[in-house]
Amino acid sequence: MDDFRIYSDALSTDQIALLYRAGIESLSSRFAALDAELGKIYRKKTTFASTLAVFCHTMAEKNRRSDRELMGLMLARLKSDFPTDYADFVRITGASPLSYMTSDTRVASEALAERLVQLMLEYQPLTITQWKKLSPEQVQYWKNVQHIADEYEQRKGQGGGAKLEPDWINLMLKIGRHVQFRPSVHEAVAPFQTPQTPQTRDLTPKAAVQVLQHDWLHQANGQPTGRVILNEIEAARQLAQRIQASGPKRADLSCELHTLKRLESRIGPLAMVDRDLYFKVRATKRKIVFKNPAIDFDRILFVDMPLPQGKEWPHETRHRLGYMAVPGARLLVLQGLSPSGHVIQLMPKAPLHGSFWRPDLSFDASRVLFCFKPHNEKAFHLYEIGLDGRELVQLTDGPYDDLDPIYLPDGKHIIFSTTRGNTYVRCMPPTNAYVLARCDMDGRNLFLISRNNEPDYLPSVLDDGRVIYTRWEYTDKPLWRAQGLWTVNPDGTQVNTLWGNQSVWPDLLKDARGIPGSRRVMFTGSAHHNWFSGSVGIIDPTKGFNFPNGLTKVTADVAWPESGNGPVDPIESPNYHTSGKYSGYYSPFPLNEHDFLV
Repeated sequence: MDDFRIYSDALSTDQIALLYRAGIESLSSRFAALDAELGKIYRKKTTFASTLAVFCHTMAEKNRRSDRELMGLMLARLKSDFPTDYADFVRITGASPLSYMTSDTRVASEALAERLVQLMLEYQPLTITQWKKLSPEQVQYWKNVQHIADEYEQRKGQGGGAKLEPDWINLMLKIGRHVQFRPSVHEAVAPFQTPQTPQTRDLTPKAAVQVLQHDWLHQANGQPTGRVILNEIEAARQLAQRIQASGPKRADLSCELHTLKRLESRIGPLAMVDRDLYFKVRATKRKIVFKNPAIDFDRILFVDMPLPQGKEWPHETRHRLGYMAVPGARLLVLQGLSPSGHVIQLMPKAPLHGSFWRPDLSFDASRVLFCFKPHNEKAFHLYEIGLDGRELVQLTDGPYDDLDPIYLPDGKHIIFSTTRGNTYVRCMPPTNAYVLARCDMDGRNLFLISRNNEPDYLPSVLDDGRVIYTRWEYTDKPLWRAQGLWTVNPDGTQVNTLWGNQSVWPDLLKDARGIPGSRRVMFTGSAHHNWFSGSVGIIDPTKGFNFPNGLTKVTADVAWPESGNGPVDPIESPNYHTSGKYSGYYSPFPLNEHDFLV
């Protein structure tokens, strides 16, 4: 503020007009001076790039300091002279040309160009299969893009001085105009990340022991006192008693029970920490666990993956979509149920990186069905691969997300979730909903079997052949706390509720799997706005259809997320033993009525 005056009386119209004219004259004089000053450093050339480059050189040669008003006038002039190029420059760089005039122009422009090249090449085909899917026009487009990338590599090799030249600015504009920019303000999706996959390796015996001991210490809250050790011994004895009493195959645990008795005699004061003794007790308890007849396997199929990113990624539906995924996931098999086991990476295969969700193992344990989003594509597709990592086959393709496939017992079909229904979550219209579909084993004869507008997800097969899945039911209900368990025949007939369609607790039932030899179903009680973890529960549909009838909680120490526990909290077992504090569990896999993986 250049002039500030206080008047005791209201001004007349003449006085106001006089002040106005004085102000206009002052501004005109100021702008004329700025325009004359700008004329010394700004010269319009034939192109936007040459004009900007000359301006940068002039500012550097004259060692001029940036005047705020002068720079504003310069930007207005540049925008007026080259409106299209100016708009493209701002869109591509995410900043005004002023940022290009700073002292670190060379470093900043090189880093920017490097990232723009990565973005330009993000969806470039890399495999023979991907190239075969392209039209002749698309093939030519990617050849042109590669030519631009080669031109960038040549320019980059000319040294830092080239960054201030018009050719360099034009090259950045050319690169940027071939970038498929992601939404970043409204409904922002996962940001670009340089694709890479973590190294798959086996642990050394020493490292494997350290992993186990680290977890055991966590379960003891870092303080394995005599009291904690005593509680672990009692829990191990109860476990041994249950294993010995279950099933026709009686496990011989006499040696482990004798070891526990010997270790118990070594417990000192209950408040004293004794790591060595605690580790011995836990190692003995681990031996008991692995003599359980329910553990009749020595391999586990699983995925290792980074969390999705982007706006509201934890949302129960949004997180699973391809545009929220980031690369860096692996489909793995662990041979040997221990940190010292051998890890086999089934997918991805070079040169691809990517993302996965839940895989499914064939009934004869020879093949794996899974969804995979290659890092250079925008959607999840269905694939199948041998458990030995051979005979990879892509089953589906296109712009739609195909998710979480499962084998059907007929050996001829698979069921999965897909966005091919072209519906959207009502409270988040840009968010695709996915519904159930069925197709042949080779991906052909695909058709929808859902009748839902909102998402249907994570199907699995019950012992009686029905498919159980989570359904977001929106009719006459609020937008959350209506995600119960439903069933459908594999051909899409007999859609029925199984449990929870009128329940508030838990907020969301997912990861449903039938307990072998039982009508009961194990699930994760999760949250509407945080899909990944929660508390493990069991549904017995013979005892009721809504809370609290037929519901029990396995992980008694963890509340249902978001909704919290209800007025009652039925617990599966009064003998539940907690080992450390865990905030949530995810994707339980029941082995029988008493044992499950999680």
